[in-house]
Amino acid sequence: KIEHISAGYNDKTIIHDLSFEVEPSSLCVVIGENGSGKSTLLKALACQLKHDGFSYVDEDQVEMMRIKERARLMSYLPQKSGVQISLPVLDVVLMGYNPVLKLLEKPSIAQIENAKTVLKSMGLESYIEEDFQNLSEGQKQLVLLSRLMIEDSKILLLDEIDSALDFHHRYEIMKKLETHIHAQKASAILCLHDLALALRFANQLV
Repeated sequence: KIEHISAGYNDKTIIHDLSFEVEPSSLCVVIGENGSGKSTLLKALACQLKHDGFSYVDEDQVEMMRIKERARLMSYLPQKSGVQISLPVLDVVLMGYNPVLKLLEKPSIAQIENAKTVLKSMGLESYIEEDFQNLSEGQKQLVLLSRLMIEDSKILLLDEIDSALDFHHRYEIMKKLETHIHAQKASAILCLHDLALALRFANQLV
């Protein structure tokens, strides 16, 4: 539940007093012109941007949660990966387990195998040991989506996941995302440029 969210940059308000609700196991797509505040909204909901108003998952206020607690509940995939160092693709995906691992704890064999299975489902099994930085932008996006898929979060926030993908991969990724949120009883809020894709998969448009 999003209540009266306002946010912006340098004293300029981009989003003003926005409220809406997203049902469980549903896919909410945010559409709009460039600069209309789609990315700003996701940053605010992920608490990556100072904002007014509140958001709730069930009855729990997201803004009052500790960082680790919020990381277990919500997964945020921005437009840019944030991964700036050389890491094998598998290690990037395994970062999705960080919120449930203790300090210096390594992923279990079961977690590693699950990560490999998700990468295979994305058609990336041959890139498991590849340096993430050597991938194309589209491949990087698929790796980051794989990382998100293993997190088992109740809320997924995805910013323009279609931007670096060709038509075939856009459609396939949306089908995988749809299957994932129904299996996990999660909810996804994502920004899309492709209106046809939004109309095909969205349970709700904002």
